[in-house]
Amino acid sequence: MNKLKIAISQFSVSSDLAINESFILKHILEASEESADIIHFPETALSGYETKSRDINWNSLRQSLKRIRITANKLDIYVILGSHHRVRSSIKPFNCTYLISPSGKIIGRYFKNKLYKKEKNRFSCKTNFLIKNIKGITCGFLICYDSCYPKLFEYYRSHGVKLLFLSYYNANSSRDKNNMDHLMKAQISSRASDNLMYIS
Repeated sequence: MNKLKIAISQFSVSSDLAINESFILKHILEASEESADIIHFPETALSGYETKSRDINWNSLRQSLKRIRITANKLDIYVILGSHHRVRSSIKPFNCTYLISPSGKIIGRYFKNKLYKKEKNRFSCKTNFLIKNIKGITCGFLICYDSCYPKLFEYYRSHGVKLLFLSYYNANSSRDKNNMDHLMKAQISSRASDNLMYIS
């Protein structure tokens, strides 16, 4: 049986690019030291979920991403990283998950399919899927509110996905646990069971 050792990072994602990058680099190093094959970061972990696109220094973001790619290469680890992603043909940026290989290359991009409420004012979206074979395991990718749409999971199941990386932004919340937290856990357990896949 093929195996992947996955590190999952959570930190207080902010709108400060430098602070976010420092956490990301620190966690990549820690994951590597524990012999992880891959590290999975939250939605928009690099650029910051609450960050307004007009406040993003796109050159600084590119340079930060480059340093993370160099680190992935140096430490020989896959990195799943969330960030704003600008496309010239779109007025608003996309909420994106990058798949970075151990060679430091971006080998896949997934753009959030389903935007939640006011997200539509800040992000572009489009129907897309990302399927990649990682060390013999067929992997798929979704972001946060996508989890409320069973057909997205069904697509991945029909294409042989056995491990789905679902990136959430919920690491900076100061509120107490409530019914939504229980609902999310139940929802993801159901999606995994219904579609015969593991979900990170």
